[in-house]
Amino acid sequence: MDRLITELVPADAKVNLILHDISGPFGLAWAARHPHRVQSVLILNTSIFIEHFRPPLPALMGMIPKIGHRLVEAGMHGRL
Repeated sequence: MDRLITELVPADAKVNLILHDISGPFGLAWAARHPHRVQSVLILNTSIFIEHFRPPLPALMGMIPKIGHRLVEAGMHGRL
């Protein structure tokens, strides 16, 4: 990541990081080492601290056999 940014972005410019999936931990580690180079960070669908990760309640409800999909749908429409 260092090499990519060094070759593509001028040294005095800041970057806007968009981190998705597996790039989340790598991108955040880079940003922590280079805070002066970061303009903004957008984090999408990534697991950052896997040992402390807890799925959100709707995801857990969705895993209930036979009725999980109905619970999630009801929650999305404000019916829970």
